[in-house]
Amino acid sequence: MDSHICFLDIRKAYDTVFREGLWKRLLDIGVNGKMWRVIRNIYEVVESTVILGEELTEWFSVELGLN
Repeated sequence: MDSHICFLDIRKAYDTVFREGLWKRLLDIGVNGKMWRVIRNIYEVVESTVILGEELTEWFSVELGLN
């Protein structure tokens, strides 16, 4: 009987962004006011789910990145 195992490291396939640093950087380069608030608010609550066949997993919070 053969056994097979595979490990897949997908960390580099997805962005990880320190959001507080991003907001500061946007201010530093001149993005401010309403545009800055709109961009920040888009990413205030980020959630995702995984599709397995025709089923969806529970929604979960995404704390890093901008996906």
